[in-house]
Amino acid sequence: MHRLASKLLGVLALGAIAPACAVHLPIAGDPGYACFTDDDCVDGFRCDEATADTPGVCVSERGGDVNDCVDNDGDGAFVGTTCATGQPIDCDDTSNLRSPAGTELCDGIDNDCDCVADTNGDGVVCGIGDDNVDEELAPRRCPLQVGVCAGAMSECTDGAWVDCVDAGLYGEDYELTETSCDTINNDCDGETDEDCECTPGVDVAVECGSDTGACTRGVQLCLGDGSLSGCLAARLGHVCANGTACTSDLDCIDGSDCVPETCDSDADCGTGGVCVGENLEDEEDLFDACTIDEPEGCARAVCRYLSPGSTCTTDADCGGQTCIDGECRAGVVVPLAELCNGEDDDCDGAIDNDVTRLLICGPCPYNMAFLSITTPAGASDFACVDWYEASRPDATATSAGSNELYTLPRPGVVPWTGLGPDVASSICRAEPLREVVRAGQTPIATKRLCKTYEWNQGCGGKDGTVEDFTYPYATSRDTDTFVAGNCVDGSLSRAEPATTGSLDSCCRYHGTATGEDRDRVCDAVGNVAEYVSDSSNTPLIAGGSYRDTDEAILSCGNGISYQPVPADADERDDIGFRCCTLRAR
Repeated sequence: MHRLASKLLGVLALGAIAPACAVHLPIAGDPGYACFTDDDCVDGFRCDEATADTPGVCVSERGGDVNDCVDNDGDGAFVGTTCATGQPIDCDDTSNLRSPAGTELCDGIDNDCDCVADTNGDGVVCGIGDDNVDEELAPRRCPLQVGVCAGAMSECTDGAWVDCVDAGLYGEDYELTETSCDTINNDCDGETDEDCECTPGVDVAVECGSDTGACTRGVQLCLGDGSLSGCLAARLGHVCANGTACTSDLDCIDGSDCVPETCDSDADCGTGGVCVGENLEDEEDLFDACTIDEPEGCARAVCRYLSPGSTCTTDADCGGQTCIDGECRAGVVVPLAELCNGEDDDCDGAIDNDVTRLLICGPCPYNMAFLSITTPAGASDFACVDWYEASRPDATATSAGSNELYTLPRPGVVPWTGLGPDVASSICRAEPLREVVRAGQTPIATKRLCKTYEWNQGCGGKDGTVEDFTYPYATSRDTDTFVAGNCVDGSLSRAEPATTGSLDSCCRYHGTATGEDRDRVCDAVGNVAEYVSDSSNTPLIAGGSYRDTDEAILSCGNGISYQPVPADADERDDIGFRCCTLRAR
């Protein structure tokens, strides 16, 4: 037991000191506590005023007040004249942020008490900027450390860590909110270009639009700000098997088909072409000749070409088009309200389809004459006959076109020839594939090759009536005689058929209506002969062609006007077809 403690216990046992007397044992480093001899005090202190029975107080050997050496701020360092040798001496006993054992912080304060002067001359001793204030602090990592911020370090300057954003320590590509679309994580959140529609220089174009119905497919270009342009018209490239660009099979001298130009990258396309991945829905497959069979439709990558446009600065320079990268660009055809025009205007896969379809287009599909006819059994009925000879949907006044998926009969285009009666019949029957029947809509009747009696009465009028003409194109309706050249026949010495409906004198008008929408059957005789089907479904040809001069063949009569199908029919350009149907009910 400590000697002092033993003495004190003895004194307490004798009752010399009252129990309430506060007697403190000396503790190392604490001056001014009770002692009996100097040995009871720590180094640098001596025991003062102690007697054999009464303890004294440890005081500094240097003299002074007993309680002079104090630690007012509780940081373990002391001040005062009585502090012992080796006692930690505080440089500022009013703040526990400063002591000899302190760790230097970036706060403009001499935390470790090693500063002694005003070295920067600002009148403040050991203030911000003086030697040994905030000294030797290594740079520390900025808060953001991904993307363009990776590796950014901040230094202690003027008593504070430099703000990484304000000081531009994240670099010139840093953005507080990412707006650049440059494949860089500019806002250092771990995501790259998250608010961008595309990446300029990386993404060139993406698919848009639809080839269903009257609508067209195109591309959206990636603009410099990372946004996508509107849907711009872009021609689908076509090539022959040898890679030569083409518009129809006739351009392929190697005998191959003219097919969509597929690709893996822009480098696979011709000048100005972009390689675009496209996903086609089922109803589009009929139009795009897509050969990849997928449950969800069809996927492919094809070359599309934007047509060069005039230069521009704003949309106002483009007359309704859009100014993109300094060039005027046309938009694709978009869905419109459905009209009675033989087109799928609203691009839903159905033609002239409205819940009031029969009120819109009447009892026959568009461009078909509504006829009152007599059946072979002598019954009265109604039929629909195409106004014009069949033509491909992409036919023009100078080209028969190449799309062989369906027919779109209309005036002013090259008629569809060079096919056999079976193919012609299939094309007529395929027409409803374009007119997808949807819930609540009225289905149309199925088209087919015209029956002989339908074709005859569409050509010359109802059998046995005053409107029945063998030569419907005759100058005088009273005489019903043949007039050479009123239709495109051999007397004109043409080397090829004329465009559909080119001679109004060869159109048979039905009914009493007037105007452009009145029912007609044009070129039933002359121009190209037409496939028909008799009562036993045997194919025949009727009406004669631009090569014929025999007036018996160039007629609506039942006799010689119906001819057997020649063996080379699918190679001839003087045999075509038109479609008929019973009226939609």
